[in-house]
Amino acid sequence: TLFLGEDTWYWERIRNTDVFYAYTVTLSAPSVSGADAIVRGDLVAAVYNSGPADDHHSQIYLNSTTSILDEDYWSGKSRLRFEGMVSPAEILNGENTLRVMMVNTIPEIYGPDYYFDWFEIEYNRLFQAEGNAIIFSHAASGAQKYQVSGFSNISGLSILDITNPLEPVRVLNPAVGGGQVTISITHDDPVTRTIAIDGSPPPPESGSISYYQPPDWVAMTPGAAHLFITHNDLLAATQSLADYRTAQSGLSAAVFDIQDLYNEFNYGIFHPIAIKNFLLYAFENWDIPPVYTLLVGDGHWNFHNDNSSYYGSGVQYIPPNLAWVDPWQGEVDTANLLANVVGDDPIADLFIARLPVENSGQIDAYRAKLTTYEAEHSPEAWENNHLFIADNLDDAGDFATLADNVISSYVISSSVAAPLRIYQDDYGCTNSSSPECAAVRHDITNTINITGALIVNYIGHASVSRWAHERVFTPAQFPDLDNASQLPLIISMDCLDGYWSGPPGYPGSSMIEEIVRMSNTGAIGAFSPTGLGVSSGHDILHQGLYEAFLDEGIWNLGRAAQYAKLQLYAAGSHPDLLHTYTIFGDPALEIRNPFRGFSASPVVSDKSTLIPGDIVTHTVTLTNTGSVSDSYRLEIHSGWVVTLPYTTTPSVSAGSILEIVKRLDMQARAEFDRAGRLLQEIWGSEDR
Repeated sequence: TLFLGEDTWYWERIRNTDVFYAYTVTLSAPSVSGADAIVRGDLVAAVYNSGPADDHHSQIYLNSTTSILDEDYWSGKSRLRFEGMVSPAEILNGENTLRVMMVNTIPEIYGPDYYFDWFEIEYNRLFQAEGNAIIFSHAASGAQKYQVSGFSNISGLSILDITNPLEPVRVLNPAVGGGQVTISITHDDPVTRTIAIDGSPPPPESGSISYYQPPDWVAMTPGAAHLFITHNDLLAATQSLADYRTAQSGLSAAVFDIQDLYNEFNYGIFHPIAIKNFLLYAFENWDIPPVYTLLVGDGHWNFHNDNSSYYGSGVQYIPPNLAWVDPWQGEVDTANLLANVVGDDPIADLFIARLPVENSGQIDAYRAKLTTYEAEHSPEAWENNHLFIADNLDDAGDFATLADNVISSYVISSSVAAPLRIYQDDYGCTNSSSPECAAVRHDITNTINITGALIVNYIGHASVSRWAHERVFTPAQFPDLDNASQLPLIISMDCLDGYWSGPPGYPGSSMIEEIVRMSNTGAIGAFSPTGLGVSSGHDILHQGLYEAFLDEGIWNLGRAAQYAKLQLYAAGSHPDLLHTYTIFGDPALEIRNPFRGFSASPVVSDKSTLIPGDIVTHTVTLTNTGSVSDSYRLEIHSGWVVTLPYTTTPSVSAGSILEIVKRLDMQARAEFDRAGRLLQEIWGSEDR
């Protein structure tokens, strides 16, 4: 990487040679004597050539346009650390200007492209206050006396030892007079002490200090299965979404304000690491650790709204978790790492997803879509349709063949799935403005609107706001969608269409976040990437998803996505996709499927106290309103959580109801040790 740490912003991009680029810093009270000052900083080259000559030539100047401080020649797409020394007399009290010139003396380079990152000046400074305050550090042992001049007002003098900033210590008994402050400190150990002196700290502004009531974290010890993390502005709508999930699925749910997580789990600092720290806390302290987590709220990587005229300044509800997981793009969002809290493997330990909404209305709209989608209903024909859209064949992959492989391995062999194909090669779509590509766009929209598809799969090239270079599906088509009664899940085996974390001005919202948060139409959810990838890795994920759906019967979105990532992890390749592939929408979503109508009642039988010899009758009614027969397993658990497994009738026909009556003559003996731990129990039972 060309970055040194979490700071991934450069100061300025340099696109011209033989001109000065100027950068300033204000210095105070420089000493005119003593050791030379040291000037250092970093330049980054984004271009290079394969020729034998050096690629780059730089010149650095300080407070001058003629006297070169440092001159370097270097090669490659690389970072340069420059450094030079100047006499104390050349350091100005006030603004100092560093000038950078990239010299065009190397013809092999095509198009200069450099970045100025940072610079610093290490200089001797007079020991005096600036702005009526000073912070200084000194390494010493024993008794030390410090005298600081330059104070204009000492009416509210405050002196603190902030060597440990979390435990500041007041320094007492200063000597004050003539604009000077003198303090005596004994260094018990030869350690560097840091002292802050403020002559007249201003009083806090009215309303700038208020009482903060944190959540009762101890009261949350019982835990919750589904967590919703959002911003204060979205709390009410998110709570309604959580209430719906509890009512619909029976999952215990809890909603958290992201600011509370910043305060409790990251020292009040705005950073998504607070989410990871909180989830780790929940795993370690809750009786029921979370299974699902939905991050509700849009955000972007331009945290300070830099150059807002270009990037825009959208909402910053839930920030992206930027990490170096994309081998080509570098730093992109990965929710996966926020949920990776146990062990050292790269697999998330709970099912995490994003819902990048811009306002409460979009949350309400998504909840309404969930309510319709997950409502009890008779099986519908469109639920068997699996639409596969494939890009043109090129050096990056034979996308139609990859789609056909998934179809032949899983869809064709299933009695509950039917493939639909829209392959660009079949249409001759090679130019976005051609009639052939217009036909592809028409057929995609019509298939979603009229025919309907349970899952829409796209395999090929993509970017933030388009599928394929020919733009066969883009947000420009979204207003034409009219599919409220047949919302698909989108699986995009491509690049970047889930790149939700860009600022609104550039690159703007991703097509996946837009289609998921559309009101009363669009998609019910998606499994899409925030970064780049290659087709061989995409294919492993794609095969894993369909194995989960049609072989393993896993129709829960979070569990199916996790199953696919486990297949990728087991393959030992393309680890970047573990981090970039993201669920958009509720990870607890139960995808419509022909087995979805299977239910048992009651789930829990008589819990009365029994003694050996008592006879218990369990009556269980199994109902299958799905479109295919489904098998089941009936288990009986005792109060000691002992399982008496057996299988009864192997299946229930589609559309039928089966009542099972099981009578158990129970005789049991249990042995316990003196501490009350169960040693063994012996059961006898008669199945009638």
